[in-house]
Amino acid sequence: MDSREIAQIEAWLAEDDSENEVFGDQPSSNEEEDHLEESDHQSESEQDGKLPSETSADNSEPEEPPQRVRRTDFYAGVDGTMWSKTAPLNRGRTRSHNIVFVPPGPKGIAQQKTAIPDCLSLFVDDNIIELLSKYTNIKIDYLKDKYSRQRDSNPTDHIEMRGYIGILLMAGVMKMSRLNTDQIFDHVKHTGIDAIYLTMSEQRFKFLTRALRFDNIENRHDRAQPEGPFRLSNERHDVIMRMARPVLGKHLNITMDNWFSSQRVAKQLFENGTTMVGTMRRDKREVPCEFCVEEEILYFLPSLVSTNHALWCRDRQKPEITTYYNRTKNGVDLVDKMCSLHDILRNSRRWPVTVFYDLLNLSALNALYLHRKQKL
Repeated sequence: MDSREIAQIEAWLAEDDSENEVFGDQPSSNEEEDHLEESDHQSESEQDGKLPSETSADNSEPEEPPQRVRRTDFYAGVDGTMWSKTAPLNRGRTRSHNIVFVPPGPKGIAQQKTAIPDCLSLFVDDNIIELLSKYTNIKIDYLKDKYSRQRDSNPTDHIEMRGYIGILLMAGVMKMSRLNTDQIFDHVKHTGIDAIYLTMSEQRFKFLTRALRFDNIENRHDRAQPEGPFRLSNERHDVIMRMARPVLGKHLNITMDNWFSSQRVAKQLFENGTTMVGTMRRDKREVPCEFCVEEEILYFLPSLVSTNHALWCRDRQKPEITTYYNRTKNGVDLVDKMCSLHDILRNSRRWPVTVFYDLLNLSALNALYLHRKQKL
């Protein structure tokens, strides 16, 4: 027995038999304290080294022995967020959030619509037209006393409201939405469009635009959001979760830009069965300082966050998250580009009107898609 073995035996005999006894590769009490301190900021996937969906899918396989976790195994953000330096294990199986059970395309009554007006009525239906007419007439009642002639402030109806929306769409298609109304409705210098100035007069169009309302102005104060602890939060995280509510738990992925993406959003969506891919600027507090170092030569700058990907894409030798983001981010850009071809947006100081114009843009685009889909 050499001196090294004797020293090891003496060290074993010197240890006490308290409850904090350490066996094998288990960490000491100080290391355990560090590990617990780190676990406050680790998600479930960071602790296990694999995603929850993979854990549930591999219940039949023997569990791997727990590995020792050290501070050097993580990057730390400014706010204390911990990022693992090693990627989760990829077992080669198709993850649940990559299996889409609902095929894309028209469904229900949309499959029976072929004409463009019928397709548009799926998005701007009779209920919307009736509400627009109802709330606009309430505003007209407040405005009619300012007009000497009654015909200048007559109430509107669903037929005229459809004509008003038609004028907006026609002006957008003809690239005239940003022009002054006198140019759009002019029938003397032939700068206007027949279908527009034959629908209604310029004065009537201006009056309806002024009176256009989307809620009851008489009880708006009663419906105002109250002050206090139950006030609806408009923080980015809460807005995103409310917007994503219809797709939560459906094994879908959401691609977003830097304004929306954060570690908190990614974790919250992942816990609700939805993955996300998004860009993250280096000035966010959860981004580690190691990612903010500027070098003269840098191949990949970590600026993306994802709960949906492995580390590398074998065919291109680059992070799979990069190829996926570049492939899916074009969806919003493509919609914006297509809407710009028939943009109906007009200058307005009222933000609800601007939102209404944007919704009409999207409705017209979806109606055109349904029309062409049914003709194939």
